[in-house]
Amino acid sequence: MTSSLPSRPFVAGSKITAPRLFVGRTEELDFITSLMIDMQPVSINVVGPRWIGKSSLLYHFFQTYEQRVAEPMRYAVIYLSLQDARCQSEDGFYQAVARQLWLNLTVQKSVALVEPLRVKPFNR
Repeated sequence: MTSSLPSRPFVAGSKITAPRLFVGRTEELDFITSLMIDMQPVSINVVGPRWIGKSSLLYHFFQTYEQRVAEPMRYAVIYLSLQDARCQSEDGFYQAVARQLWLNLTVQKSVALVEPLRVKPFNR
C-alpha cells in the first residue's frame, strides 16, 4: 500500500502547515485546549530549543481548535509569528495582534470585539 505521507514525518524544517502531515503531540494539544476552556483561561508559553516543532504545534492548534472545543465561537484564536518584521517593536507587535484579531471570524461577528480594534493607532 502506498502512502502519500512522508516516510519520516519528523524532519526539522519549516513549520508544518498541512494538518495531515502533523503527527503526534496529542498530549500537548490536549493540555493547550484544557487551559483555554478552563473557567479561568490563562496564558501559556511554549519554549524549547530551535527546530523541535513549537511553531508547528501552535499552528496546528490554530488550525484545529474548532474540533477540540464544544463552542468554538466562544474563542478568538489567532496565529502570529513573532519572527515577522512587524513584530520587532512594541507598537508593531500590538498592530500585528490587532490585524490578526480583525481577520478572525469570531471577532468579526461581534460588535463588542470589533469596535475596540477600530482605534488608530492601536497600541497599549
